[in-house]
Amino acid sequence: GLVVATVLLVGAVGTLGYKRIFTMPLAAPGLAVQDGMTLAAVASGQVDYLNLKAAKGEVAFTIRATTGELLSIAMPCDCAVTALGAVVGATVRAGDPMLSVHAADAAVVVTTDVPVAQVLDLAFADHVNMTFADGSLVVASVDPVSLQATSGGENIPLRLIPQVPIDASMVGKLARLTVIRKSPITLP
Repeated sequence: GLVVATVLLVGAVGTLGYKRIFTMPLAAPGLAVQDGMTLAAVASGQVDYLNLKAAKGEVAFTIRATTGELLSIAMPCDCAVTALGAVVGATVRAGDPMLSVHAADAAVVVTTDVPVAQVLDLAFADHVNMTFADGSLVVASVDPVSLQATSGGENIPLRLIPQVPIDASMVGKLARLTVIRKSPITLP
């Protein structure tokens, strides 16, 4: 009995030690989206017009800025559109994501915003575990290009690239993100 209790105690301490040293949960959840670009609000104000079926060059959305100006954003491509919180009448701040534009068959990636203070942890991470609400676990790597966007704000947008393709049915689902640090000990 004493041997079993000792083994269980050593196992529990080892597991807790591993979690404390080699894992780091991110506070913000990840959102599965189709890979593309995000059109953001260019000024603070109210969404005055929204066209999710706009063709290239047509107005995708208009914001009535707090200064009274109407600012219209044109669709940059003939592509699929997903609304990211853009609703006519909604109040937005400059930089708020409005629309995601992507090719119809674009791969699914996960995006989130992380504090600038965690950029180094992410740059040296081995991988990121993404756990969705249905219990599925997907391993992803951090897009190094997104780590370079450390412009003066408190948070930066981060793009995670799954190691195996994520089904398009997962678009819009949230995932819990856990950064797994590299082990200093490598076994042959």
